[in-house]
Amino acid sequence: MEQKRLLGLYGGTFDPPHRAHVALAKAFTDAFPEAELLIMPCLIPPHKVREAGAAEGEDRLAMARLAFGELERTDVSDYELRSEGTSYTYLTVKHLKEQYPQRRLCLIMGQDNLAIMEKWREYRYLLANCSLAVAIRGDEPISGDIERLRKAYGADIHLLNMEKDEVSSTTVRRIIREGGNPKEYLKGTVLDYIRSHRLYGSATEEDKAMQSLLARIYAQINCLSPKRRRHTYGVEKAAFMLAKNHYPWLDRRLVAAAALLHDCTKEYSEEEQLITAERFAVYFNELELEAPKLRHAVTGAAVARVAFGLPEEAANAILYHTTAKADMTPLEKILYLADFTDENRSDELCVAVRRRYYEYFAADRGTAVDRTLLYALERSIEILTEECKKIHPHTIEARNFLKESLADEDNKRRADSQ
Repeated sequence: MEQKRLLGLYGGTFDPPHRAHVALAKAFTDAFPEAELLIMPCLIPPHKVREAGAAEGEDRLAMARLAFGELERTDVSDYELRSEGTSYTYLTVKHLKEQYPQRRLCLIMGQDNLAIMEKWREYRYLLANCSLAVAIRGDEPISGDIERLRKAYGADIHLLNMEKDEVSSTTVRRIIREGGNPKEYLKGTVLDYIRSHRLYGSATEEDKAMQSLLARIYAQINCLSPKRRRHTYGVEKAAFMLAKNHYPWLDRRLVAAAALLHDCTKEYSEEEQLITAERFAVYFNELELEAPKLRHAVTGAAVARVAFGLPEEAANAILYHTTAKADMTPLEKILYLADFTDENRSDELCVAVRRRYYEYFAADRGTAVDRTLLYALERSIEILTEECKKIHPHTIEARNFLKESLADEDNKRRADSQ
């Protein structure tokens, strides 16, 4: 009889998910190359009281997706967050056994949880229906509980050897609450999310409203395909970088919202694009009707403005992120460039634009954005011309505006140097 493939289950509050969490998940997928792994943020943990100021489930889910999103054969589930009451593992296991009858479940934990295994609700059921993968960190002695559980219940226990790491979510929250920077413990995108959402610290009513909005947006992103979702998070990361380097006064939450929603209708069918346009009373011009790839900017901006309540500044950045326009705002420039400089894009043009940005940034930080924009626009116009495709008037106007403004800037600098 063929042995069932493993499906790992790694549960916890993940409030927030830190480097030790990710290391344990990776240790499991490395140890079992054929296995898949489910990360399961819980709603109400059975064995701990959550402190005041803890993150809501939507935020913990979003952070988990950011923290674990790049691990192979790993997915983040919202099953326990959607369930009511205390998040007992045996209930989740029963659900997963029904959903994946051909898989052998494996619970992932540290020795601290193994020591209290017999205090878990329906622990005999768990030991009979699940393997255990237990983290052994550094020179930490192997618990006698392992042999005892093997002998008493026939527990199938595997050991995951890991480096010792003292980091904890409690420590990370304390550092943030005290105004420190826990960047060594968190993935950059998780820390950005925490800061954008004002987690683990004081927040105004406006902050709370924006936090709720961003939680809705992150939920919307989860509806995209994995490829589109990866690109979206890549654009968010690039937009944060550009804002930090050139426009640090911009509200990071608006930057995040525009970046996350810029392709929210990209995967709509032609019929869905037309229905969305009619629903939100927006219209495609002649070129947009001929070039379907341009339509998602129009409908995406409408969805952002009406359905999510984004201000015009952010909605317009989405509207012009494919064509650009003359005299762009900082956020419009950021989103247009971030779409090109997403590190997940490997086509020749995007690689060239990324390279040019870093060259311009090293040479002259003050004009790097505009020079990169001009380069991207000129290359795009060149490619479209070679392919005998029509060029959007906004693109031509943007190119001409930048050429003129950069020429004026260069002339001014020459005059100042004389």
